[in-house]
Amino acid sequence: MIKIGIHDCIYQKVRSNLTALSNNFTAILTKLLETHQC
Repeated sequence: MIKIGIHDCIYQKVRSNLTALSNNFTAILTKLLETHQC
């Protein structure tokens, strides 16, 4: 049961990190596209 709890915690952290990463990636992509258009 403890292992499942720890795994759950890690999974949540990884998920939030992935969400933040994808958000940053989208922001970086839009900035790159904006500068590319100029």
